[in-house]
Amino acid sequence: MSFGRGLARDSLIYGGADLVTKAVAFFSFPLLATALSPRDYGSLELIMTLIGVAGLVVGCGLNNSVQRFYWDSSVSLCQRPSLVTTGMVVQSFFGLMLFLCLAAVLFCWGNALVSAKDFPFSLGGLYVAAALVVFGQLMQYIQDVLRLHFAPGRFFLLAVLSRCLTIAVAVYAVVYLHKGLDGFLVAQLMAYVLILPVGLLLIKKDLIFNFDVVRAREIIRFGYPFIFAGIAYWLFGAIDRWMLAGLATLEEAGIYSVAFRFSTLPLFVSIAFAQAWSPFIIKIKSDHPENYRAIYCNVFLYFLYVMLIAAGGVALFSGELIGFLMPSGYAGAAIPLIFLCFSVVIQSTTQITVIGISIERKTHYISRFAWIAVVINVLLNLLLIPSFGAVGAAISMGLSYLSLTIMYGLTTQKIHPLPLSFWPLSVLSALGGVVLMASLLLHSPEFNWSIISIKIMLALVCMVLGAFALPWSRRIWKYQ
Repeated sequence: MSFGRGLARDSLIYGGADLVTKAVAFFSFPLLATALSPRDYGSLELIMTLIGVAGLVVGCGLNNSVQRFYWDSSVSLCQRPSLVTTGMVVQSFFGLMLFLCLAAVLFCWGNALVSAKDFPFSLGGLYVAAALVVFGQLMQYIQDVLRLHFAPGRFFLLAVLSRCLTIAVAVYAVVYLHKGLDGFLVAQLMAYVLILPVGLLLIKKDLIFNFDVVRAREIIRFGYPFIFAGIAYWLFGAIDRWMLAGLATLEEAGIYSVAFRFSTLPLFVSIAFAQAWSPFIIKIKSDHPENYRAIYCNVFLYFLYVMLIAAGGVALFSGELIGFLMPSGYAGAAIPLIFLCFSVVIQSTTQITVIGISIERKTHYISRFAWIAVVINVLLNLLLIPSFGAVGAAISMGLSYLSLTIMYGLTTQKIHPLPLSFWPLSVLSALGGVVLMASLLLHSPEFNWSIISIKIMLALVCMVLGAFALPWSRRIWKYQ
């Protein structure tokens, strides 16, 4: 199978798994909303957010570490099971330590915390939430190992099964048994306990009774900066709405939130690609040491082309899309959506521009640059939001991601240069700029067929011109 077809196939399967799990979560929301009050649901969102942040600490970037070393030429076939097992043991140890620390805190102050704020969950529910951090990270680790096996079918099975089961039992506990938030959390934990053996069975070839202390130090050293980078990315995803509410109005925050939801359409493409691409990175380097850099550059150009099609399509028809699917009061979300779509394109390029940093194991740059980008985002929000509201926040997001991918790219070119062709990148960037300007100038909240025809013709012309700029040599795409 050619490398390009394999990458496209895996992206479709991973994207399908993400689509199915998101659809299940979406359709379960009305059922939960009928059984939970807004106060209950807000408390649930708070708990799940804290679980996610705690998961960054437990994970310690070990998933990224195992992905970095699994296919490295320095790791032989017989050493891979030791690598995976060592990573899982380390993560389990971190999870146990965090759980014991949280349990000690809850034992001392948990009752006072619950009673002081009159939260709609018990102290026992908080203990269960702490356990969910551990089990959730283990399930994520197993799924990432499956991606290293290039087993998208098994990944799809485990991802969909785990997500569907956790949601199904949680809905049953809340809606039919009326167990409230405690029931929701306990049901989720029970589902993880049931699914975990299935996941372990799927990766059993990489599980052995062996712990490599030297390898453990190596993967921790590589992975821990991802904790701080993850927190920075988490802030990236939330700080714009906080600042909009404080510097503008809640209406602007609501308009921006709607635009942000629609921008997940091109983001869906980016996430699917990322899940398929990350296992290939080091394998390509190990299997093709003579031209892996050229393959990386080709992937970058093709991926940028696909992302511009996905994001540009949504941006061009943002007004019609918002006008058709949302009430008239949200028409103002169309312009922020245009900028957010291109922010997604810029954000997606970091998957390639960061490669040199990962290969050279300089992951401290990832954390450092992510926090610099957060600071840039805050400063730009302070400058743009008071005057432009949601549009200013969207522009700030795009410029912040642009600064991040430039920092990644310049560092990669310094420590592990890639032979990126200036001409194709310039053509694609220029075409992206044309689509951005056309999206702003031809933006319309109504279905004007004359304008729609112009947009379609422009999109087709840009797609053809972009295709001519891409490298089409079969030689550097051939991959067995």
